[in-house]
Amino acid sequence: MQLTKNVIELTLWRMHTFADVINYFGGIAGLARKLGVTTQAISQWKGKIPEGRGYQVEVLSGGHFKADRLPLKKAERRSH
Repeated sequence: MQLTKNVIELTLWRMHTFADVINYFGGIAGLARKLGVTTQAISQWKGKIPEGRGYQVEVLSGGHFKADRLPLKKAERRSH
C-alpha cells in the first residue's frame, strides 16, 4: 500500500512538459485559441512557456497544470 501512495505522490509532483500542455489543449491550435495568440507565437516558444503564460495555462486548465511545474522561460529584463 505504501508503494502505491508514493507513486501517486510522485505523479502529482512531477514536472509537466511542453508536450503535456499541447496535448491537454488538443494541439498547438487549441492552446493558441485559449490563450488568444497565434500558432506562430507558440511555435516561437521552442518548448519553454513564457513565465506569464504559464500562469494563464494554470488558470485555463483549472489547476491541472501548475505554473511552477511547467518548463518556463523567465522574462528577460531590458535595460534602458
